Amino acid sequence: MTSHSTPELNIECYRGRWPDPEVPPHEPTWLTTRIADVVLRTVNVFADGRIERNSIALEERKGTDARPS
Repeated sequence: MTSHSTPELNIECYRGRWPDPEVPPHEPTWLTTRIADVVLRTVNVFADGRIERNSIALEERKGTDARPS
């Protein structure tokens, strides 16, 4: 039997509604950001039901990974 250990992930989630009562055209109603380990994921939900997702490695966004190896 093989045992697998999973490293503990540091996950931060943020979700917020557009700050003004009226959302400008082409702007999301809800903005969600999740940082999990070294990946930034965003999800924007629009009033018309459209959802945009994006994912980027933090290394691509802010330079090299500063975590100890």
